[in-house]
Amino acid sequence: GDNTDDRGIYRVHSLQPGDYAVCATYRGSGPQNDAQRIQMEMEGLRRSMANAPSAGARQQMATRLSELQAQMPAQSEPATGYANVCFPGSAPTASTKIPIAAGEEKGGIDLQLQITHVARIEGHVVVPAGVEARTVQLYLAGADEAATPLDRPFAEMDEQGRFVFQMVPPGSYKIFARSMPRPMGPPGPGSPPPQQPLRLWANADLTVAGQDVTGLVLELQRGLTITGQVSIHANGGPPPSDLSRVMINVFPASPESTPMMMMGGVNSQAVVEANGRFAINDVLPGSYRVSAALPGVPSTAPAWVVQSITVDGEDALDMPLDVKGRAISGMVVTLTDRITELSGLVVDDKGKPATEHTLVLYPVDEKYWFFQSRRIRTTRAGEDGRFSFRVVPPGDYRL
Repeated sequence: GDNTDDRGIYRVHSLQPGDYAVCATYRGSGPQNDAQRIQMEMEGLRRSMANAPSAGARQQMATRLSELQAQMPAQSEPATGYANVCFPGSAPTASTKIPIAAGEEKGGIDLQLQITHVARIEGHVVVPAGVEARTVQLYLAGADEAATPLDRPFAEMDEQGRFVFQMVPPGSYKIFARSMPRPMGPPGPGSPPPQQPLRLWANADLTVAGQDVTGLVLELQRGLTITGQVSIHANGGPPPSDLSRVMINVFPASPESTPMMMMGGVNSQAVVEANGRFAINDVLPGSYRVSAALPGVPSTAPAWVVQSITVDGEDALDMPLDVKGRAISGMVVTLTDRITELSGLVVDDKGKPATEHTLVLYPVDEKYWFFQSRRIRTTRAGEDGRFSFRVVPPGDYRL
C-alpha cells in the first residue's frame, strides 16, 4: 500500500514477483454540500457529548447541536463522494492482473476516481433485556467477497443505541456489530472473580443505491457455544487423571479472515472439567483454528500432545472450523503420548557440520500451507550439524 502525494502520484516498492491488482480508495470526506458538512459536525458533537468532562461542556455542545439542527436545509442536494476504483476501470472489483517480474519497475498504472452519489446509513442497536452492552462497535464491509476490501469504515453506538455510517458509495454491504469487552482488572482481596462480560453480535445485509438508509435495526444476541470431549490415546504410561488442565483455544483462521476478526475479543478458551468434558462459550461467527495442549505436567511424567481434533468426524485441527448460526457439539480433542520426531545431520561439501543454514520442513500437500500451520517448521542445526523436529504430524513432507 501507499498514499498518493499532492500530485496524485504513488509508488509501491519492494514487491515480490507475482501477479497483482491495484485499487484505490479516497480516505478524505470528498466534495461535500452544506448538509453533509453540518451532519458531520453534528455526529462529532454527539460522540463528544458522551465523554464531556463537565456539565457546562455538555451544555455548550448541546447548544451548538441545536444551532446546527436549525441550519439543516429542508431539502438538500444529493450527497456526493468518490467511489473505490480498481485498475483499469471504475469498478471496485479487481478484474485485471498485473504481472511483475523480479527487479521490474512498472509504470503507467493510473486510476481515475469517479464522483458518485453517496449515502448515510443510520440505525439503532437493540441489546437483550437484562444485558449490559458496554461498548459496541460496528463495521461495514462489501458483500461481494470478490471485491477488494479497500476501506474498512467503523462506527460506534452512542448511549441511545444509535449509529451512523457516512459517505457510503452504492453497492451491497454487510454490517457487523460486535460488543467489545473491556479488560477486567484482578479482583480485590477476598472478592470473588469477576464475571466475564458477554460477547454479543449481530449482522445485517443491505443495499445502497445513492439514497440514505434509515431505520435499520440490529438486535444483538449472545455468541455461540462449542462443546466436546477430551479423549486420551495412551501408548505408554498411565493417562492423566485430571483433564481440567487441558488448554483448548479457538482463534482466527487468518489475520484478515473476516471483519469480525479485526474487532477485539475473538480468541476463546475452553472451560474443561476433570473428566474431559469442555465448553467454549460466546464464540462469535467466523472461521477459526483450534489448538489444544496439556501444559504443566511433571518432568517425570510422559508428555502429551494433540493428535487430532474432529467435529462430526471432520478434521478441525488442520482445517478451518466455520462457526455460523448454530452451536457446535461433539468436538473430540484427542491427546497422545506418542511423540514423533524427525532428525538428521547437515554437512557441507567437505563433510563438516553446516551451521549457517535454516532448515524448513513443509508438507507436500498445499492445503496445509496456511498462516501458522503446525506442519510448517523451521530450525537451525547445532554446532555439530545435527537438527531435529519434534511432534511432526503424520504425512508426506519436503525438507
